[in-house]
Amino acid sequence: MGILSAVWIIQPDTDCGIKFRYWNLCRSGSGSGDCLCSAAACMALDIWKQKNTGLGGNYMSSYFEIKNVSKGFGNRKILKDVSLSVERGKTVGLVGANGSGKSVLFKILCGFEKPDQGRVCVRGKQLGTKGRDFPDNVGVFINSPGFIGIYSGFQNLKFLADIQRRIGEEEIKEAMSKVGLDPEDKTKVEHYSLGMKQKLGLAQAMMEGQDIMVLDEPFNALDYKTYEDVKTIIRMLKAEGKTIFLTSHQYKDIEQLCDLVYFLEDGSLIPITEEIAEHYRETE
Repeated sequence: MGILSAVWIIQPDTDCGIKFRYWNLCRSGSGSGDCLCSAAACMALDIWKQKNTGLGGNYMSSYFEIKNVSKGFGNRKILKDVSLSVERGKTVGLVGANGSGKSVLFKILCGFEKPDQGRVCVRGKQLGTKGRDFPDNVGVFINSPGFIGIYSGFQNLKFLADIQRRIGEEEIKEAMSKVGLDPEDKTKVEHYSLGMKQKLGLAQAMMEGQDIMVLDEPFNALDYKTYEDVKTIIRMLKAEGKTIFLTSHQYKDIEQLCDLVYFLEDGSLIPITEEIAEHYRETE
């Protein structure tokens, strides 16, 4: 009857994840080459794939990957062959001068801008392929999010939540409370202070349970009290295991909050060195 054997081949996929190919259990030594499918083997492989690819398991190359990304506007190159690999649960900080490309890179991460070349992969899935223009489950705070001024903060978030209908009013209220806003407050957003608008932007970026957060200058123009509040919120998100991308004009914020720090200059992304870090410390 022969011996049953199986071969599984695991190789990198063009979709940034892992491609699984496997041969059915076959009768070794059988001249006919007939194969028998093992339901147990198929089930085991499916479980392994679910745990280690789409859900960000240990066998993924990275949770968030940027590979050889370049971007320009007109004759100006903003990003030049940028690559970055981030593990799940890490907080990554970007520093660089105004106009260095930090916001552009963040927009590419979120699918708001398309790179001229290179690729972006989130949880093993490449953006811009198979109808995936935007990554799933990513909270975004870029360039001070705009809200409808004639409505309250809660009403604005309710409008946004109704787009995908993933959450209800309780989740919205919980997110607002976490950032220090009263969900029952009927004040129109047009009468919010800048700090309240920043907090509302953070609430919309986290209210649907997003596990990746892209936060571009969340401390911008805040008073001391609100500034400390926002830092506390980001620490809370870190403690919850979120993967966070963060920029700030204050290097000390990046140094205190981030696990990895990169310097963006002349289109290139460079891991921070002590020399660069000391320069930023001296200029603050």
